[in-house]
Amino acid sequence: MKLTLFTKHPEEVNETYISHLFNAAKISIKLGIACPMQMLHAVFPFICPPMDSSVDSLIEYLNSMHPEERKKCSEK
Repeated sequence: MKLTLFTKHPEEVNETYISHLFNAAKISIKLGIACPMQMLHAVFPFICPPMDSSVDSLIEYLNSMHPEERKKCSEK
């Protein structure tokens, strides 16, 4: 198996394999928490989604984690 399978995409967004791993894991964890929080809000609409799991918070977070945005940050 070629190493480029693991490094091509991270390099395209100006990250190392490890930094890409942590960023992707962070997104996964955030969405993993948001799913049950949104379900809680669906059943009990009077409970606001906690832990920055509201739709607006998630949109803002995902926009900040977009590869082009991360690429801009690492170029500074």
